[in-house]
Amino acid sequence: MLNRNASTNAWLAVLTVVFLGLGAFFLVSAGGRPVPRQVIPLVDPKFLSTAPWRQTYADLVRTNQDLSDYDCYGCHEKNKPPPIRYFDSKLKTGFGVMFDDLLAAFYTLIVLAVARSLLPEF
Repeated sequence: MLNRNASTNAWLAVLTVVFLGLGAFFLVSAGGRPVPRQVIPLVDPKFLSTAPWRQTYADLVRTNQDLSDYDCYGCHEKNKPPPIRYFDSKLKTGFGVMFDDLLAAFYTLIVLAVARSLLPEF
């Protein structure tokens, strides 16, 4: 029976031969020329044309739409009020990034609800 290092080296050698064989197979099947790559757009144009609610800030400014929700969210996200600032500094993972965005959105909903209840024309 092989010792542990020899067994590991044998498996690595087998895997190396397998991957080199696969690479050689793909090179020969491609005829030595690079495989043409399909251009993948960053955003699916069909999705943008069927989803009118996905507008950019510039689109809203150009059509003179209400920007209060964008501006309010931007202020909460940029200035980070106390609970958002705490979670942003303590949670350094992807969850922390999403959680402080959710808190900023929640603050925005509260501010807009209060503004709309106090100012009916808002």
